[in-house]
Amino acid sequence: MAVVKTPQGSSIGIKVANGFSASGAAQFRTLRFSNVKSASIDQDLFDIGVSLAGLQSATLAGISRTDNADLANE
Repeated sequence: MAVVKTPQGSSIGIKVANGFSASGAAQFRTLRFSNVKSASIDQDLFDIGVSLAGLQSATLAGISRTDNADLANE
C-alpha cells in the first residue's frame, strides 16, 4: 500500500529575543502566523518573516516554517 500525503497548510514562526531570566539566561518568544499556503516558497516566507520582525522592537533570533499534512493509505 502506498501512503498519500495531502498538504493541509503551513505556519511561520518568528523567534524574537524577550529579555533575560533571573539567572541571566536569554529568553525568547515565538510569534506564530498560521494559514500560510503550503505551496509558498521558502525564500518568500523568509523575506516575510524578516519584514514582520522589522515591525517588532525585539531582536530577530530565527525564522521557522511548519508544514502540516494528512497521510492516508491509497
